[in-house]
Amino acid sequence: MTIDSRNGGAALLAWDASLLESIPASVFALGPTGTVLSVSQLGAERLGYPAQELVERSFFSLFHAEDQQSVRAALTLSTPVIDGEFRQLRQDGSVLWVKLLTHFLPKGQDDSGLLVVTEDLTECKRLQATLQERTELLQIVTNEIQAKVSYVDAQQRYQFINRQYQDWYETPIEQLLGKTVKELMGESDYQKIQASIESVLAGERVDYEFTGSFNDGEERRLAVSYVPHTEETGAVLGFFVVCLDVTERQ
Repeated sequence: MTIDSRNGGAALLAWDASLLESIPASVFALGPTGTVLSVSQLGAERLGYPAQELVERSFFSLFHAEDQQSVRAALTLSTPVIDGEFRQLRQDGSVLWVKLLTHFLPKGQDDSGLLVVTEDLTECKRLQATLQERTELLQIVTNEIQAKVSYVDAQQRYQFINRQYQDWYETPIEQLLGKTVKELMGESDYQKIQASIESVLAGERVDYEFTGSFNDGEERRLAVSYVPHTEETGAVLGFFVVCLDVTERQ
């Protein structure tokens, strides 16, 4: 079903406007051409408008110019959850990141309508940006440390590694992330440390020394520390790894 193939909007206008405006969610009732017929109070507040100022406006005009065509195309799909994240614009020009959920109302004789719920992703986006900034800072700092520093999740996959891994394994960081410890180290070396990994995943801090071979052709003696990462319930989410090259000490 498309939103611009029929005329009118009686199916939506039959809705009690006061009921829609009182819904504790950001909801827009649209006519067949995408005109806003009614909006919930929360939907208007999030955009910084009085509700009445949004009525009869094009729903698409409430989005960033670069997203308007994508939103228009997305709303032609007969699917309740729209794949994608879009930028709505508040009255002051600031951006509200949203996800769209839709519901096509039963059509009357010659008309059809659409309810659109906008799910606010702005805080999630902000947290993602903050996390990215901190990860980049952590990457810069740990790249200068003369040690291998990494984070391994509970499935034993590397989620963070510093530049020392790239140098020793002669492989770009991007290609190492997501690999399991066994995939990176190989079966023989993995068997030497498997018991230590099992211990840290059981919640114990582990310190040991290990001799291993690397892709750069060097064999190194390493002093290794595993520190478990646990949540409040005590469940182990993964572990932090610090490996110091102590070869010259031998």
